[in-house]
Amino acid sequence: LEPTANYKWSDGEERDAISVPWVIYKLGIDKSAAKAVLTNKDSDYNGEEQTWDLSALADQLTVSANNGASFGEQSVFAKDAKTYTVTVSIKDKHNYKWSGEEDAAEAEDLTATWKIAPAALTVKWTGDSFTYNALAQSPEYEVTGWKGDSGDYTLTLSIEGEKATNGNAVNAGNYTAKLTLSTSGNMNYYFTPGSE
Repeated sequence: LEPTANYKWSDGEERDAISVPWVIYKLGIDKSAAKAVLTNKDSDYNGEEQTWDLSALADQLTVSANNGASFGEQSVFAKDAKTYTVTVSIKDKHNYKWSGEEDAAEAEDLTATWKIAPAALTVKWTGDSFTYNALAQSPEYEVTGWKGDSGDYTLTLSIEGEKATNGNAVNAGNYTAKLTLSTSGNMNYYFTPGSE
């Protein structure tokens, strides 16, 4: 208060300044609306990167994901057949909160799962009976259902039977052919029942 020689505070106190406390409360974000957007998602492996668009979330929210998925501010990107956990967080927890919650409460993150299921492969076998010829014999097979990345996988044919010789069917007898799928990367396929 200036000049102090001519003025005084109305309460009669002699002081140069008077102060008043005040507060800025956090702004609330609708949690139920965020939960409505962030519902568990299921999709199938298609050989391409897939996108989960979460742009319907409030601008004050951001997303992240685990298990090798990449993410932008409000989108998640994944390709492999896995289950991913997607997390939605308030960007600025100092100034924002979930509506209806106390300012002092730590705003919890919301989570949901995105499951990309492996694609099915079908095996068609040709030839289930042979006549002894002193040579190794086995049925032929054709695998269908690939999503453009068959080169990333290895198919191994093994022969089982009481009279199998070094893994081959040469002598007369009953045998079973088994086809195994392997890869150094993520297993994004499975054989349909009855195809193995």
